[in-house]
Amino acid sequence: MDTQVIWDVIYTVFAKHDHYRHIIELNDGKGDEALQSILAQSHLALIQVPSMLVTSRPTQQNLTLLEYWKKYNHYIMLRAYIESNRHTLHDKYEREHFITGCKYSTFLQTKI
Repeated sequence: MDTQVIWDVIYTVFAKHDHYRHIIELNDGKGDEALQSILAQSHLALIQVPSMLVTSRPTQQNLTLLEYWKKYNHYIMLRAYIESNRHTLHDKYEREHFITGCKYSTFLQTKI
């Protein structure tokens, strides 16, 4: 596909989005490069240092236990992708960290 056509399409789509419009204008007429620049800011495979996305484990805070489980599970999947590992919540190590992040972790660690 013609790179100018790609540029025209993304320029039209992001015309009202100041940040992306600035990126697109910098890549004047080069649709492939403009699209790469936009994706490079948020796509996991294109971020220069993806390990910075998973610097700390999530905690439950004000989430329900189910919401926290989903959030922690997504964290594990993201970290597994970045680090090329196969950790899940079924691993003892990850379960311990999950429980530590719960609101009532002391109760869970001593009673269950």
